[in-house]
Amino acid sequence: MNPLLTRIVWAATTLSALAVLLGPQPLPIIGGLLLGLVLPGTALTGALLRDRTLTVVERVTLAPALSMAVLVIAGLVIYLCRLPLDRVTWTAATAGVTIAALIAALIPSRSPAGSPITPGSSGPDSAGRDSSGPGSSGRATSGSGSAASELASSGHASSGHASSGHASSGAAAAGSAGGGAAGNSPRPRVVAAEPTMTEAHTIVMQVVPPTTEERLAAEYRVKRNRLIKQSLPLLLVAAILGGASWLSFHTSRETYKTTVTALSAEPAGAVASDGNRTVVVSASGLLDEDAPYKVTVNPVAASTKASRTITASAAGTWRETLTIPGDERVTISLYRSGDTTAYRTISISASS
Repeated sequence: MNPLLTRIVWAATTLSALAVLLGPQPLPIIGGLLLGLVLPGTALTGALLRDRTLTVVERVTLAPALSMAVLVIAGLVIYLCRLPLDRVTWTAATAGVTIAALIAALIPSRSPAGSPITPGSSGPDSAGRDSSGPGSSGRATSGSGSAASELASSGHASSGHASSGHASSGAAAAGSAGGGAAGNSPRPRVVAAEPTMTEAHTIVMQVVPPTTEERLAAEYRVKRNRLIKQSLPLLLVAAILGGASWLSFHTSRETYKTTVTALSAEPAGAVASDGNRTVVVSASGLLDEDAPYKVTVNPVAASTKASRTITASAAGTWRETLTIPGDERVTISLYRSGDTTAYRTISISASS
């Protein structure tokens, strides 16, 4: 992710969070859509796939996919932490993940171990001599220059051993003739120097063109590696969504096993001649660890107790017919053992 895109995502995250928490309508809707479907995925793409060159299609696909994965995982984490799933927690989760991913994207990737050897680096050559400095080429040049000077001074010397031999014989004959004319005075004998080889080495390599099978195999490997690299982001998204789905299913199954205590009442009967009526009240999901339970009725009829202790059946249920006043609104409450506040409450309206 380039620095400009990083600053844009950072600013958009800050503005979207402020719009969701403090902005008037419709700013919270726009900020919520950005935080839910765009910004977290964009930041995670830059953090997780920073060393890859992604196409526009891959970026457009990864941004909403990773953002939805963040929503699923963040929702489960918030639920497991017993926090309310409200505007504040959702905004904090999505904006926090986005900022954390942007910070991670700013960390430079680890450079590969070791550095390549440059052509000008020092070191011994294949023959064991040091060919790194300018001294080697200088010595070779000076040697070649000396040989060229000696060959030029001889007047008759040429390259090769055979030519050197002829030049030596000619020089000796010329010396003898000159010596007879000048009173047998000795003259120096000029010997042609052998050509000096430089320290440069020539390596001859035979280039063999690849066969058709080798070329097809290389093309297949390139295509296979490209397919694997292009599939990695989609596999990452699928793994995140699969893990989030499994965690969601596991949590919902565990929640489904939770026993819920309920207090209910059937429709009340008609008002009798004494001004009272009867109603069937039942409770379910009564647990042994919360027993004994207590039921209160307010107001009560003449023959009904205001408070009574109930006994649950083996299935955790209770059912009883109560007599209540016909012309008053009646409140029936269920208490667990040791509670001072009603655990469940129902109200029965007065008879019209």
